[in-house]
Amino acid sequence: MGADTASGISGDNPLQDFSTAHAGILQHIGQLEALPAKLAAGAPDKPLQREIAALVAFFNDEMYEHHEQEERELFFELARAAEAGDELEMVRSVCARLVREHRQVERAWAGIEAGLKRLARGKDADLDPAAIKKFAADYGSHARFEETMVLPLSAKILRDGDKAALAVKLHLRHSLGKLAAYV
Repeated sequence: MGADTASGISGDNPLQDFSTAHAGILQHIGQLEALPAKLAAGAPDKPLQREIAALVAFFNDEMYEHHEQEERELFFELARAAEAGDELEMVRSVCARLVREHRQVERAWAGIEAGLKRLARGKDADLDPAAIKKFAADYGSHARFEETMVLPLSAKILRDGDKAALAVKLHLRHSLGKLAAYV
C-alpha cells in the first residue's frame, strides 16, 4: 500500500499514520489561531476567504474522520488485543476518555465554525479569539495524551498481525471513501 499524503494513510505503519494525522490537525489549528490577527484589519479579502474556507473544509473532513478512525478501528483493535483484567480495563478507560475529548473538541469546533463560514463567504462575523485559543489548547492536550500514552500503549498491546489488520481496515476505509465520492 503506497502513501496517500492527503490523508496521512501510508498503510505501512498505522500507528504512525495516527501520529501524522495529529501533526496535520495541529498545523491547521496553528493557522486557525493566526486568523484573529489577520482579521484585525477588517473584512477578509478573497485569498483570506479561501484560506478560511479551506480550514473549515479541513476540520469538517479530516478531524471528524480521524476521530471516527480512532474510535471504530484503533480503539476496537486495542480492546480486542488487550489481555483480560487490568490491561483491558485501562484500555477501556483511556478510550472512554478520548471519546469524551473528541466530542468536547467537536462541540468547540461547532461553536467556531459558524463564524468562519460567514467570513469565508465575505460576510461579517464575530470570531472569538478566546474560543479559538481554548479549542487549540484542548486539542493540543488531547493530541499530546494520544502521542505520549495511547500510541505507545497501542504499540505495546497490538501484535504485528493486529497492526496489519488495522492498516488494512484504514486503507479500505479510505479507499471506499474515495470510491463513494467517485460514484
